[in-house]
Amino acid sequence: MKVLILHNQYQIAGGEDGVVQAERGLLEAHGHSVLLLEVNNDNINSLLDKAKTAFGTIYSYASERLVSRAIAKFSPDIVHVHNFFPKLSPSVYFACKKLNVPVVQTLHNYRLFCATYSFYRDGKVCEDCLHKNFPWPSVVHGCYRGSKVGTAAVATMQFTHRMLGTWNNLVDCYITPTEFVRQKFIEAGLPESKLFVKPNFLSPDPGCGQRTGEYALFVGRLSPEKGIDTLLRAWQRIGKKMLLKIVGEGPLTDQVVAASDESESIEWLGKLPKSEVIALMKNAYLLIFPSLWYEAFP
Repeated sequence: MKVLILHNQYQIAGGEDGVVQAERGLLEAHGHSVLLLEVNNDNINSLLDKAKTAFGTIYSYASERLVSRAIAKFSPDIVHVHNFFPKLSPSVYFACKKLNVPVVQTLHNYRLFCATYSFYRDGKVCEDCLHKNFPWPSVVHGCYRGSKVGTAAVATMQFTHRMLGTWNNLVDCYITPTEFVRQKFIEAGLPESKLFVKPNFLSPDPGCGQRTGEYALFVGRLSPEKGIDTLLRAWQRIGKKMLLKIVGEGPLTDQVVAASDESESIEWLGKLPKSEVIALMKNAYLLIFPSLWYEAFP
């Protein structure tokens, strides 16, 4: 089988980027031909760049042409979309439809119906936009990066393609990592018959660890929805009992660094290679998942 994978990389690499590479590797290891078409956000710097990207989020003709050329050259049997936001845009679905190539979309987060991607706002779960055709609450609160203008662009993208039936009609199959995520998208209005659960995986299997390290371990993006504040507050109370190692980067990196400077029981290790992360996990006394949002698949 020939598979064209589409993915808009994140500025701070995270779990989705890892899943893309893992799936590509596993497909190729089993004899499938894979073409990975990736774009990134590195050149979105000036206000003009941001304005162009905002409008392109709704429908990017450049991305439609890019994908059409890739399909014409590679002739895939299927297109697998991981993340289209913001530069690829939903236009990629239209390119596939015009060329009669079936589309699979992995739903790593809730971007189709939530401007923040997480159903999380102001320190708690928020579903204000879940059932609204036009998600106006997100614009009122400036949910996308604190910008009402930027959020309006995201909300317009969501509204436009909800009304056009893009989500329901141009995607042949959706993959969710858990049954919880599947049910949340059914509640949002996606066809139940098109949603299938396929958990994320680790290949090859690294085997069980010995749990020889006397430390707790957090691995992930250092952002509010991941519960970093909760974790650091907890360690102020119990930190003398066990060392906490934190692996990752994100918006709250400075806060984690400050906490590690102030406490001998907290150690920030930054971003590490996969092999080192696995070694830390195998030796950890316990792993901690303090997420406050609807975690897709930690």
